[in-house]
Amino acid sequence: MPKAEEPPPPGAGTAIAKPEPRDELLGQLLDRAKSPDERALAFDLAATARKHAMVQEAAKHVSATTWGKDLSEAARKSFARWALEMGTDPVRHWTLLGGRVYDLAELYYDLIASQPDFDHDEFEYLHDDLRAPQEERDRRRLLRVQLAVPDEMKGACRVTLIFKGRGPFIGVNWAGSRGKKQDPVGDQDPEKTAYTRAFRKAAKKAVPLWFERRAADLGPRRAHVEALISSAKANERGELASVVALPPGQAAATEAVAHPERRGVVPAVDPDDEPKGMPETEQAELL
Repeated sequence: MPKAEEPPPPGAGTAIAKPEPRDELLGQLLDRAKSPDERALAFDLAATARKHAMVQEAAKHVSATTWGKDLSEAARKSFARWALEMGTDPVRHWTLLGGRVYDLAELYYDLIASQPDFDHDEFEYLHDDLRAPQEERDRRRLLRVQLAVPDEMKGACRVTLIFKGRGPFIGVNWAGSRGKKQDPVGDQDPEKTAYTRAFRKAAKKAVPLWFERRAADLGPRRAHVEALISSAKANERGELASVVALPPGQAAATEAVAHPERRGVVPAVDPDDEPKGMPETEQAELL
């Protein structure tokens, strides 16, 4: 089987301004902790005043991104606190699209890499490529039939996650607009987006309890953040908007750093799986 070429390099980052040096404790929390569990624990154990300073610092970094620069100070702080409580990096693991919070590819790379029994991943592209030899095109066409992948997709990929003693776990997905289904993210970089989405599907199979716990424990908190953002936008337009009450309870956190060369700002959003409220969907669930 021909060896698949490496995914294309990630696109440009989202930072638009260089923030001031980070608070020392925040730097340790985001850079030195080996997993989201460690980050969440460190944040939870910090003194109240220290937490406030860390949230302030993280919110400042959010304001230095293209998607966070126009948020209100309250929305940035709420988002930063939510991300830190989950043991994630507010800027590196998340983005905002249309007022909704979406996860980035790095969140899944970090999650899988932190698993002690993870070995490596394998991937192969499935979409038709006119540049490939006819034998390779025929092989991909047969795989698309077997895996129910639409022939017209601009990018399609199969990712296999290899663990020691379990698995493998396979994810297949594609990218690009098709008919009335628009996929602007996938159209920009179909191969990288297809790889990201396939990796996410495989990750959900490899660590299903993690995803279930996130959806149950952290979904309401995410809804609160999105409602706060929507409320601020509505207030700017002179409209009314209600903010979801933040439920009590400690936020859960989990694992996470691999494939730095593949990291980018591609959200794991699939137009075939649109968000529909709190229930989990395939590509835009409430983690």
